[in-house]
Amino acid sequence: MGDIALCFEYMGDYSAAIVRYKASIALALKKFGPTHPEYAGALGSLGVAFCKMKRFDEAVPRLEECLAIRRKVFGDKH
Repeated sequence: MGDIALCFEYMGDYSAAIVRYKASIALALKKFGPTHPEYAGALGSLGVAFCKMKRFDEAVPRLEECLAIRRKVFGDKH
């Protein structure tokens, strides 16, 4: 799902990318849970897409959650 979202992002179709990134997040949450790196990565991808759209108010919370999960899993020095 994330690869398709990335493809839409490269094409500049951010609306289609956002829909697919959100679906990827839902799938990762269901399959892996809220503290898994796959879930964190999906959040990060959506956050970056929002940044590219200059929707920073939507990007920052996702990127902060992504970072928090990765710090819990991998530690601060990873």
